[in-house]
Amino acid sequence: MILSGVDTAAILLTLMDTCGKSPLALLNSTKTEVLSYRKHDTTSQSDMHSYTDFPPPWSAIWDFQQPKDTQQRLLDHLSETAADSTVAYQIEVQTQVARTLGLQMEYAAAHQLLDHIQSELTKGNPRTKIYYLLERGRVYNSAGEKKPAVEMFEQAWKLAVDSKEDPLAMDAAHMVAIAAEAQIALSWSEQAMALAEQSDNPLVTKWLGPLYNNTGWTYEEQGNYEQAMELFQKGLQFRLAQGWTAETVIALWTVAHAQRMLELFEEALTTLAEVVRRWQELGQEPDGYVWEEQAECLLALGKTEQAQLHFRSAWELLSKDAWLVANEPTRIERLKSQAD
Repeated sequence: MILSGVDTAAILLTLMDTCGKSPLALLNSTKTEVLSYRKHDTTSQSDMHSYTDFPPPWSAIWDFQQPKDTQQRLLDHLSETAADSTVAYQIEVQTQVARTLGLQMEYAAAHQLLDHIQSELTKGNPRTKIYYLLERGRVYNSAGEKKPAVEMFEQAWKLAVDSKEDPLAMDAAHMVAIAAEAQIALSWSEQAMALAEQSDNPLVTKWLGPLYNNTGWTYEEQGNYEQAMELFQKGLQFRLAQGWTAETVIALWTVAHAQRMLELFEEALTTLAEVVRRWQELGQEPDGYVWEEQAECLLALGKTEQAQLHFRSAWELLSKDAWLVANEPTRIERLKSQAD
C-alpha cells in the first residue's frame, strides 16, 4: 500500500510514541509508504552519488518523475537493508524519503521526518549531515522559503568542502544558485562552473549540465537573453556528449526558448520541430512547454489561428501542472485567454 507523505510521517510518530522506538528502528521494521523545463534542481538518477560505494544502492531507486512510487521503494529498501547496512547509510536513505515528500508538496511531513533525522545525526558521519542539510534546504526551497533554504545550502557547502566531499559541495553550490537572489546566484554559479570545468572527477563534472541550465535561466530572468543563449548552448553540447536522452531534448528546448526571446521566431520553430522529433524518438509526445513555445512563436509571426490551436494544447496540459498553477497563475491564465 502506498501512503501519503502525511500518513508516512504520522505512522512513524505514532509508532515511536507507543513503542519507544527511534525513527531508524521504525523505518527498519515497518514497510510504509520532475524532469522540468524551469530553473530547478536538475539532479537525476545518474547524478546521484556515494563516494566509497558508487553507485549507492539507493540511487537506482530514484525516479524523479514518480516521487510517490520512489517513496515506497525507498521505504521498502530501508526495511530490506536494515540487517546489513550501517546506521549512516540508513540515515542517508531517510533523507531521500524526505526529498520525495517535498517533491509531492508534502512539506509539513517532510520537515517532520527531517526533525527526527536531525536527532539521529550523531550516529552518522559528515556525509549524512550534508545530505540532511541539502534535503532540509530543498524542502524549504520547494515551499518558497528561500532564506532558510539558502542558509541550509550554505552550511552544506561549508561542511562538504571541509570534508572533501567535492560532488556534494557542487550539489550545495548549485542549490544556492537556485534559491538565492539573482546576483548572489550568479556568483555561486560562476564559482561552481569554474570548479567543475577544471575538474577531472566525473562526479564533479556531471554537475555542469544542471549548472549551465540554471545559470542560463538566471540570466534569462534578468533579460540578458544573449548570455542565457550562450549557457543554454553549452548545456546542450554537454548533454549531446551523453547522447539523446530526455535531458538532452530539454536542453534543446531551452535553446529554442532563447531563440524566441531573441525574436528569432523562425529559427525557434525549426528548433522546436527537432524537439518534437526527438521526443517521439524517445517514445514520448511533445508536452505543454513545447506547445507553449510554438504558440508564442506563431503568434509573434502573425499566424493567429495556428497559434490559438497551440495555446489550447498548451493550456490543456500545463493547467494540470500543480506547481505551475500555484506559482505562475498569470501564465496559465494567458494560455487560457489565448486559446479561447
